[in-house]
Amino acid sequence: NACLLFANEAIWGGNKKEIGALKALITDETIFIEAKGKDGYPIANCRHLIICSNEDWAAPVDLDDRRFFCLNMSACHKGDSAYFEALVSQMDANGKAALMFDLLNEDLTDFDPRKMPANDSGFDMKMKSASSSEKYIYEALKAGSWAIDAGVALEVNFQEIACQTLFSNYKNWCKEEGLKNESSAELGKTLKKLISDVTKERPCVQGIRIWAYTFPPLAHCRQKFEHFTKQTSLIW
Repeated sequence: NACLLFANEAIWGGNKKEIGALKALITDETIFIEAKGKDGYPIANCRHLIICSNEDWAAPVDLDDRRFFCLNMSACHKGDSAYFEALVSQMDANGKAALMFDLLNEDLTDFDPRKMPANDSGFDMKMKSASSSEKYIYEALKAGSWAIDAGVALEVNFQEIACQTLFSNYKNWCKEEGLKNESSAELGKTLKKLISDVTKERPCVQGIRIWAYTFPPLAHCRQKFEHFTKQTSLIW
């Protein structure tokens, strides 16, 4: 019958087997109850989840996640006894009733839970949950070069690159970062997902036809990445 779950000092730990259960807890319409020694049964899922954690990777946040709204809490009052004593005194002096009144009278006319405010606080967790190809594309867009494996950060020739050259750059970068590279086909799918305007063509270069990717200008590619990941330009 819980409506609100507060998971204090929660640790997810990156266990991919638990991702489905956690996401289901947030978005599934029903949840299965199975008490010890009794038959299980489904009930309406009315739970709302708040996770409070000091961990860098508190939740499995996807690049285009729609479940988690992340906030970095300020540490400006850390060790400030007077500040927290005043909060406790306020709560003891009808503060809880005042908070309930404020919550019940909050104007939610234009509120849509599907539209999250622009916020970059959870981007670090998104990158921890990202695949190697997604991480590579972000780092390349950030550097302005597909040749980040060589430490080169130039926008020259950013808009066109041979597919094999790009894949080679990606593999070299994964090796340097200690990550497992995906296939060339998977890299291509990820590129199309994050930068929808990318095209794959087979131009003739010195009498030889080779497959090559053609990208919009760097600024446009970054905007596409921001839109897909629901981030702002501050991530660059």
